[in-house]
Amino acid sequence: MKKKPRAKPCQTNLRDIWAWDSPVRRSAHRILEPIPAELYIMIFNHVKPRNDCYESKKTILKRTNDLRNMSLVCRYLCAEILPWLFESVVFHPGGLYNGVTTRAEKDVMSYIPFCRSIKQDEKFARSLALQVKQCSIRDWSDAPNTNTAMVKAFLNTHIDSLPHLTNLTTITLSRMPLAPQLLAHIRRLLHLTSFTIDRCDFAEILPKHVQKLAAKCKLKSFRLWVRSKDDSDDEDDEVHALVVKEFLPLIVNLSEFGTDSWLLMQALISCHDTLPPLLETLEILSIRDTKVLCEYLYKLPALTSLTMDSALSTTVYSNISLSRLTSLRHLTCPPHFVSHFSGSHELASLSFSTRRPDNSWVAIHNAAGVSWPRVDQLLAFCLPYTLALGIGLDPTSFLNGTGIVLDRLRKLTIISDECFILNSGGTPDQNGGAAMSKLVQILMKEARFPSLECILYRDDDNKEWTWREDSSSGKWKPVPEEDEDVY
Repeated sequence: MKKKPRAKPCQTNLRDIWAWDSPVRRSAHRILEPIPAELYIMIFNHVKPRNDCYESKKTILKRTNDLRNMSLVCRYLCAEILPWLFESVVFHPGGLYNGVTTRAEKDVMSYIPFCRSIKQDEKFARSLALQVKQCSIRDWSDAPNTNTAMVKAFLNTHIDSLPHLTNLTTITLSRMPLAPQLLAHIRRLLHLTSFTIDRCDFAEILPKHVQKLAAKCKLKSFRLWVRSKDDSDDEDDEVHALVVKEFLPLIVNLSEFGTDSWLLMQALISCHDTLPPLLETLEILSIRDTKVLCEYLYKLPALTSLTMDSALSTTVYSNISLSRLTSLRHLTCPPHFVSHFSGSHELASLSFSTRRPDNSWVAIHNAAGVSWPRVDQLLAFCLPYTLALGIGLDPTSFLNGTGIVLDRLRKLTIISDECFILNSGGTPDQNGGAAMSKLVQILMKEARFPSLECILYRDDDNKEWTWREDSSSGKWKPVPEEDEDVY
């Protein structure tokens, strides 16, 4: 019996994405004038998420899904919309493996078909790959499946597509195993300017792999987080210690840098005199010598944004003079750090929301009586519920008895802490919750925030609820989620 020949791979006739023209309009057999491209662009821009601070994550997700649906109408809309949708991709395991998809996982778009099409050399996928500017590969360390081989195969499918994303400028690796092949792909991305490594597994990485990466990449932004939120500041991982200093060449010419490795921060400080002081944004979440750090900060004339945090609060013994940080406009720190700032400043935003926030009642209440930085010129203010409640109930107890008046404040964010959970019994419901609604009314009673546009409450999972002033009644009311979805 003659053996049946093996089927050949399916060849696609899909054209390059830019080969699709606008749709032809007809009335019976009569061809109508085409709709100007400007009108299509206006419609797309109307539906696109604004991605500003006043739009909820749910609204952003809904608008994005609406654009996906619009891209299915015809090839022209697909060619116009998909490049925008694929500017940022997330390679996430989601519910791909175990057949069980949670509500959160339904919001995660699978890019497995896209990556497979790239590997099969489909023109459409290859042309779409050129539109990708940002890529995040995350959460593979917690992939929901016991079939390790299958999980690794899906991860490799994503990783193998990276060399074809030739216009990639930003990449984030979060909670996943790092492999030499992955770093080899990344160092070939010629347009890469921003790189973040967040709590990844370095077990397979040797110093030489990092050295090759550092020698090739020319970054403007680099962040290295090596600890989980439950790790103490004095814990050192042997693997991290072997590798972390090798990242130092990546920091040359950076404008943004963040780390929770004091080892790497020490290396940066020690070679400061040989590096140009270009840093504009600095996030340092492990501090063991505040005096040394302060002297380094004073040598950064372009520093505009500073985030500081540390589990070792006892190490903070040297005051930081804000008046010497002449370009600083955005400051983020735990509440108890406030007592270590001095001097005048020109801050536009002050936030007590950090990657590892200190929700200790003692620390928060102690912060109420210290000499705060001047806050009357702030445009954005973020603080824990406990402090917000204290300001509302007894404003004269804050800011050395002078009260708090924020004439320019546009956005006030309140973050969850132990006090909120005890007072409310949980998180706000869809109408905002009684505890937060009461606090909002207290805060606005004496109109100490005449320019305020919105109040946000953020829980531990970064979910947000919004309050705005009702134009007809003048009262502040929670914004129902369905209202936020209205364009």
